[in-house]
Amino acid sequence: MAANAQPVIQNKYFTVQPAGNFQQSPALIITHKANNLKRTIIPKLQLIFTEEQPEILPALMDGQQGTVAWKTKGGQTQNIQQLGNTELIAQAYQVKNNQLVFSFKENTAAKVSLIIKFVGDQQMPVFELGLEAYKKGNYAIGFDGMPMVDSSALDFVYQPLTWSWKRFPSHFALTEEAYANTAAVFTNHDGYSEGLAVSLSSIPYRYALAAQWNHAGKPDNKFWGSISG
Repeated sequence: MAANAQPVIQNKYFTVQPAGNFQQSPALIITHKANNLKRTIIPKLQLIFTEEQPEILPALMDGQQGTVAWKTKGGQTQNIQQLGNTELIAQAYQVKNNQLVFSFKENTAAKVSLIIKFVGDQQMPVFELGLEAYKKGNYAIGFDGMPMVDSSALDFVYQPLTWSWKRFPSHFALTEEAYANTAAVFTNHDGYSEGLAVSLSSIPYRYALAAQWNHAGKPDNKFWGSISG
């Protein structure tokens, strides 16, 4: 590697490399090796923090049940960002053990982290978010760095629940557990698919899994097939 070349992490399928002008415009380039398809991703996180203990209430959105709202001292809202939102973009990075470790500007609520790595035989890179709380309160953290694509350019959208109901919501909202959808979203455009999917081990709500049961309640039924929820 040349002395001025950007560091890179990779497996057989993808490479992940910080942009050459990272200090001026923080970004990383993910390249699919087979077809040399490149996408620019921003190492950007959204940190939600409130010192209140907001009450969670059932709410309607666009006339549909299944969403929640927060009741705070300032009133009721379905917009989680109104609880207290901070946008954080990585300021620096390090490459360690085929992992790309980003660091962020300190803030008074929490220390956040973002690590991009490859796990075992999994093809796609894994984005690992971390949070170390400095204060007592309620926190949420999310990745917000995917490139925007005009909806008119999309050939297909996989956005469970929302898309299957043949509608797009007027704004973002969280759903009740009974309505909780698959924690993934994918789009297809210009001949390729891209998106984000949360690891099953990280989904915080009860998630339906395949199972087989007989009439005695034992999982060894030889007749009935498994059903995925």
